[in-house]
Amino acid sequence: MMMVNEPPLKVILQMNRWLPLLSVLLISSLWAIGAPSESRPDLFGDYDGGWTSDVSGTLADKNPMLRGKIIQYDPNLFSLDLIHDFDMRSESWWSAEGSIVDGVLRFQGDGWDVQVQDGVLTGTTTSIGGEGKQVSFRLNRVERLSPTLGMSPPPGAVVLFDGSGFEHWRHNRGDEVLWKLIPGEMAMEVAPTEDVPDGMRDLQTKDEFGSMRLHIEFKTPLDLGRRGQGRGNSGVFLMGFFEVQVLDSYGLVGKWNEAGALYKVAPPMVNMAAPPGQWQTYDIEFTAPVLDIGGNVIKEAMITVYHNGVIIHRDQPIPHRTAWKQEDRDPPTTTRGPIRLQNHSNAVQFRNIWLVETGKGG
Repeated sequence: MMMVNEPPLKVILQMNRWLPLLSVLLISSLWAIGAPSESRPDLFGDYDGGWTSDVSGTLADKNPMLRGKIIQYDPNLFSLDLIHDFDMRSESWWSAEGSIVDGVLRFQGDGWDVQVQDGVLTGTTTSIGGEGKQVSFRLNRVERLSPTLGMSPPPGAVVLFDGSGFEHWRHNRGDEVLWKLIPGEMAMEVAPTEDVPDGMRDLQTKDEFGSMRLHIEFKTPLDLGRRGQGRGNSGVFLMGFFEVQVLDSYGLVGKWNEAGALYKVAPPMVNMAAPPGQWQTYDIEFTAPVLDIGGNVIKEAMITVYHNGVIIHRDQPIPHRTAWKQEDRDPPTTTRGPIRLQNHSNAVQFRNIWLVETGKGG
């Protein structure tokens, strides 16, 4: 019998020492195959299309609409919501979380099998009736832009920001503006909050305004690894007092603290939030409160808001400050105030800000 020389004990010990590290490197390399390292705007966003096979005898026979929204939460964690239509509140066909496997984004479960690649979402399901009948569908990635994006100010408008500078803006104290200009976008961006002194976070107009029509454009970043209030959080405050929430709440329900909400007062009628990285619009019609000679409110402030061209609040009264804590929700004591943009530690951008004073209300 041929004898094979065994490795010396020292070599065996050295091999055992490095095996854990080699295992970690191997697993990391295998995970990285087909997994994204950062933002994937080619995958997340809106999908439009429909059923591609016979749906007779299924739920889709009576309700044939099919749309999709994909959210990216982490480098390789996504969620899919298959819905009946855009720009409305309705139940989903199906929702699930998925990841990239072998270069393809996949969602599976409950009789659904979905793949997304190169801007195309395809899949099959046996879960919409018809005694388990399998039907197929295909949706294409689309970018739905606000019809008021880039709207020019009319004659007589007060142009508050056109990308050229901060001459109409200041912080609560100090002359230097800490937010930065983004020349390529003709935009401004919220400043990082590390080591920012008190009173130097939010940005507000030097002048005060009452009733108005306000146009403002904004873009939320993709904050991977964050959810809820940690994603693209900011706000537009009228009179420095009434907030219209800015948030990356793309694909969510549309609650009282999400995009377009009047914070702690009213949720939007529909969640019109666009995907992060896409420019959006608020077009706001605001009527200031009316006060009596003693400073008491005799007529509440009123607001109508269009988010990306769709109405989300119609003549909504705002009785008090839109504050988190109950004790801070005091009624207004003035009929004019600055427009304030909130610094909530997210790199939100703003551009093309202008208003027309209407002279209504107080």
